[in-house]
Amino acid sequence: LSNCRQLHLNFTDPTARCCFQVAKNKLDLTQRRTMFIQTQDTPNPNSLKFLPGVSVLEPGKTKDFPNATDSYCSPLAKMLFRIDGVKSIFFGPDFITVTKVDEDVDWTLLKPEIFATIMDFFSTGLPIINEEQPASDT
Repeated sequence: LSNCRQLHLNFTDPTARCCFQVAKNKLDLTQRRTMFIQTQDTPNPNSLKFLPGVSVLEPGKTKDFPNATDSYCSPLAKMLFRIDGVKSIFFGPDFITVTKVDEDVDWTLLKPEIFATIMDFFSTGLPIINEEQPASDT
C-alpha cells in the first residue's frame, strides 16, 4: 500500500476528489486536491528531478541550495532539507532537483517523503522564495 501515497493533486479542480492516503500504517479517506508529480532521471544517479506540473520559479530563473544553511530564503527548500538523506536542492522554472547524500540512500525510501513534502508545500500557497534574510550572529 505504500504506493498508494497520494501523488495526484489537481489544484485546478474546485470540487476536489476523495483520495486514499497511507499515514502511519493507517488508511485514511481524506479530501484533497490532486497534483501529479513526475520524476526524471539526471546524469547524476544521486540526483532526481521532480516535475510538479506547476511553476517553481520564473522562466529562465534557477536557485541552488547546496546545503540546509543556504535554504533560509525558501520555505520549500527548508522543508525538503528536513528529510533525512537529502544533500542539496536545485530549483528551475518547472522542476525541483533533489540530490541524496550517497548511493546507499535508497530512492524508494526518499521519493514518497519528497512527493508528500512538495504536495504539502504547494497546498499552503506560500511563496517558494521569499526575501527573508538569515539571522545575524552578532
